[in-house]
Amino acid sequence: MSLKSTVLLPLLSLFAAMMIACAPAEPELAENLPLPGSDRDEHGCIPSAGYVWSEEKQKCVRPWEEEAELNADEPGEEEIREYGRVVSFEDGIYPIFNITLEFPERGMRQSFFFNVMEVGVEESILAGLVDQFITIHYTSEMEPALIDMLLDGVSLVDDAFEVDDAKTMTGVLSGADAPTMSDLPGSFLIKEADGSETRFEYYIPDAMAAANGKTVNITYVSQTRNEIIRIIPSDD
Repeated sequence: MSLKSTVLLPLLSLFAAMMIACAPAEPELAENLPLPGSDRDEHGCIPSAGYVWSEEKQKCVRPWEEEAELNADEPGEEEIREYGRVVSFEDGIYPIFNITLEFPERGMRQSFFFNVMEVGVEESILAGLVDQFITIHYTSEMEPALIDMLLDGVSLVDDAFEVDDAKTMTGVLSGADAPTMSDLPGSFLIKEADGSETRFEYYIPDAMAAANGKTVNITYVSQTRNEIIRIIPSDD
């Protein structure tokens, strides 16, 4: 064997060994890979999908989804959360509904109103909530409620009535540019001589719109406005 062959053969062997070492590993056969969902624990939960067992709910849950749901159930900064039984509900001028809740622990009932398009519950479900317990988020504030409006002694509203402890004010009517045409009430302002302004929510009739910009006499009461922002049916 020549000197050249003696040197070349070891080099070829070394090169072949290096190529084998650098070659990519063959992909694992599909039959050797775990099937999706095959890593179930003793409760049937799939850890690889993020599921763990909840003793409280007795089912598999994803913790981050549970936390997001819990945060969604928290009332807003100016909202109040209550839990009570639905005594009755009735539709007003769509989409406004009125609902009465009973709070057994306090031995009291309270009426609320809500916009069915905003509370997170479909209208078709409402009838089934009677005698059921629900959680509500609502706001409560005092607001003036119009009893009557007079222009030169003539009433501008169709449903004026008398109440005890009514208050009065005199001022310039503004904001009643046109009769209310939507299902939701409009609003107007009364500006008194001292510059103070009071806003009323009301379905503005033709006679009131015609008096816009004129000085009128108002009779009103202060009442509590309880508006439900969200309804959460009970899981029980």
